[in-house]
Amino acid sequence: MSDTPLPPPEESPGLPAEPVPAAAFPDLDSSNSELSPANDACLTLAPRPQGPIARFFLDATNRLRTPFRLFLFIVVLAVLLVGLQIDVFLALVAGLLWQEVPLGEVGPRILQLADTQPLALQFFLAGPTVLVTLVVLELFRRQVDRRTLMSSGFVPVTARRVGLAGFGLVIGGGVIAAGAFFAWAAGQYVASDPAPIGWVWWSLLPTLILMAFFEEIVFRGYLLQNFRDIGWPVTGVVISSVLFWLVHSFNPAAWSTVWIGVNLFGAGVALSLAYMASGDIWFPTAVHFAWNYMQAPLLGIPVSGMETESLLRIEPRPDIADWISGGGFGLEGSAVCIPLNLVLCAIFGAMIWRQSAGKIDASLPADER
Repeated sequence: MSDTPLPPPEESPGLPAEPVPAAAFPDLDSSNSELSPANDACLTLAPRPQGPIARFFLDATNRLRTPFRLFLFIVVLAVLLVGLQIDVFLALVAGLLWQEVPLGEVGPRILQLADTQPLALQFFLAGPTVLVTLVVLELFRRQVDRRTLMSSGFVPVTARRVGLAGFGLVIGGGVIAAGAFFAWAAGQYVASDPAPIGWVWWSLLPTLILMAFFEEIVFRGYLLQNFRDIGWPVTGVVISSVLFWLVHSFNPAAWSTVWIGVNLFGAGVALSLAYMASGDIWFPTAVHFAWNYMQAPLLGIPVSGMETESLLRIEPRPDIADWISGGGFGLEGSAVCIPLNLVLCAIFGAMIWRQSAGKIDASLPADER
């Protein structure tokens, strides 16, 4: 066999060459057996793709390039979820007809439920949505990305990670509760009598857990992680946060104040930092769930424009401008939410910095520490 070194791979026209990804979570301690490179699928170095078209779509490992993988994932998932929503709608129609509801009243009843209790409608969608998403995620991570599900944060649940998730519940719920208290103390919100709670309120616990889990595995576990795999974490945070905002821009009252886009982008950044700080999907899911649950079911504040039954109820004063109170979108549409996102970013950023500082310190000789 010749010892002549191989020439470096050519650059693909229009797209930079992607490095071969390292471990799924390079910012964590490599001694952690849960996240060691041995637990991740390795890329097999294949012959360099031949031809300009092949090199445009494929990287040096014959793997579809990141922009095309992400686009394909979004398209496949969107098509399947739209089909799922149609199936759930038909199931609701069949259920109402089985209850002998007149055919002419079926449509108005479903529309009324979607208008007055949008989170109740999510109760029927949340479980199937998560199942479909997990199947698509597993397929793409193994067959398209050549990774494992563990590399998207699905690490074993240990006592340490349970404790970290508990910390996430406290942080997520506590920060938004502090913001609501400030808005109430400043006279922006007033207390009112909540409507009687029923089955919808009891369904919100599993519904909001599943909704938060779904969004985390899509935006952080897949989109952000793909950029981290190729060493572009900042780009991943920005793009996943922009998409996080765009998805929520279809919610009720999503364009009612100038701060909504800023706050949703900021929430995406905060949750991205939570994902990178913990190295698992459970911690950002806990933060996300607690943030939502504190708003709608407990305080009666619309969560991303969606109202529901609640134990308590505080609502914006009619004479307060929407850009201050958030209006029908809730606190996430108000100026109050900006410092709340900054607090979360500071907490999770400090967690990342502490990990990095610990590694640097451990790498120094004892007399230089």
